[in-house]
Amino acid sequence: MLVDDRRRCEEAVVGGGEALTNPRNPFQWGTQAHRLYERLTYGPICNIEIVKELAILGYNKKIAQIRRALAGTGVTVKTRPLDHRRNLIEYRLGVETINTVGGPHGSISQD
Repeated sequence: MLVDDRRRCEEAVVGGGEALTNPRNPFQWGTQAHRLYERLTYGPICNIEIVKELAILGYNKKIAQIRRALAGTGVTVKTRPLDHRRNLIEYRLGVETINTVGGPHGSISQD
């Protein structure tokens, strides 16, 4: 099962991405956030790879920390589920989109 998840992640990484200029790494050298941001500059990475290759167990906190550091630069960390159970997630750097209708979370309709 782990092999299937890894294969799905590798297939997703092969797909094309957006060309963008990444801001320099804002984190102190050697920290988990620095290692994760550096890896994201090379291309997409899945949550399984973050744990196995980078040895970062609390990666959600590090992703949030990277997003906060990149706020206002036009670049953010984007996520995409790769399976229907939403337990295999791909993270990548991407262009920040600004939704001007209804604030940052879109318009909310109240019936």
